Amino acid sequence: MNVTEDNDPFTALSEYPSTLVVIDRGLGMFCFRAEPLSTATCQLMIESFVLAGLADVPDIGADLIAAVAVINNEDTLINERTAAGLCPKCAALGRVSHLEAAPWHFRRWLVQRMGEST
Repeated sequence: MNVTEDNDPFTALSEYPSTLVVIDRGLGMFCFRAEPLSTATCQLMIESFVLAGLADVPDIGADLIAAVAVINNEDTLINERTAAGLCPKCAALGRVSHLEAAPWHFRRWLVQRMGEST
């Protein structure tokens, strides 16, 4: 697929429940893995991989760190607030927003598959 002005230059793939892979068509790939440390905390590990032709580019490491910071930081606050709202006293089950159709379909698919395996 060619990258055009109408297409985003990256693809994000999620491996439920704790891995996200972001492929940047011009740079390489990032792998985000959240590993639980307790019921209330997790550790985020981020790995980056560059295309072979970019390995010797000056400042590629700093550029990757800056790119990861932008990607990660845009979600940090909302993730922290969501986690705080999941305490047993606060949480009430509810519907997923109509704007979040893909996660809803994925959860339904997962529940169906889990039922088939029992």
